[in-house]
Amino acid sequence: MEEVEQSTSEREGIAGNEQRGQRLDAALAVLFPSLGLRGRRRLWKGHLVLVDGIARPPAFRLRGGETIRLVPRCSAKAAHDIPAVFSGDPPRLLARRGDFFFFYKPSGLHTESLAGGSKCSLAGVLEHIVPEMAGTRLRLLGRLDQDSSGIVPAAGDEDAARQWRQWENAGELDKHYLAVLEGGLDSELTVRSALDLTKTRRTRVLAEDGPVLRHTRIRPLVCFQADDAPELLSGYPAEARFTLALCRIAKGARHQIRAHAAHIGHPLAGDALYGAHGGTSFFLRHFRLQWPEGEVSCPPHFRIR
Repeated sequence: MEEVEQSTSEREGIAGNEQRGQRLDAALAVLFPSLGLRGRRRLWKGHLVLVDGIARPPAFRLRGGETIRLVPRCSAKAAHDIPAVFSGDPPRLLARRGDFFFFYKPSGLHTESLAGGSKCSLAGVLEHIVPEMAGTRLRLLGRLDQDSSGIVPAAGDEDAARQWRQWENAGELDKHYLAVLEGGLDSELTVRSALDLTKTRRTRVLAEDGPVLRHTRIRPLVCFQADDAPELLSGYPAEARFTLALCRIAKGARHQIRAHAAHIGHPLAGDALYGAHGGTSFFLRHFRLQWPEGEVSCPPHFRIR
């Protein structure tokens, strides 16, 4: 790897032909010669590791010739610099319907600022994405986990926010997600189990049924092996089986899809918090949102052979 920039906060290099087929965490030894493999893997906790502008996990395998850039997840960067950090998949406005706004959040970006006032979030760049709304407080109407991507709705005023909450509490929203699950899921099912949300880190699934608004419908779309989608599943054995599934929820709760998928024995691939066997990040895309007055979508772009 040819190093082109090096500082204490950001480092950048270009993968050479000798890195072809090498894992990303191994290739970073050129940028961080004093760190062992364990230390390099810990870099992901506080940084985005971008390969040609897209955040990649430690097990991602290089082709050679890519630009690799290490960026602090929550640095002193100004809010308007964040779209440049996610140049391959930037946060953006998908649609506006009256007083409702629908934003795209890429994987690796927080929905809202962390405690302490970090600007490294979708909320921190809203005025940059829609400069005509500068000075107006847009109210985010939902949240996605940092590793999740997709649609985040927002309201331009409190009346619109109140209307959205009424639709949500009446079960009139239909939220569609795509998820890559470990193992082969054979048939469609609805997970009705209640969720214990009292712990902030991990949502616990309970024995009794929960309210209908927090059920998860999971429908398998296609089963495949890891080597059929190497960009998504580079940390797994080539023959490991997976399922691309459509997950539908209404109101939803924190980690609902992740917890329910693990509960049925098919955690999201890479979701170590909920028992996945490999990887360091998971794929979960909120790709379609329907409400009484319309619909918006942002399908992912990846290929399963």
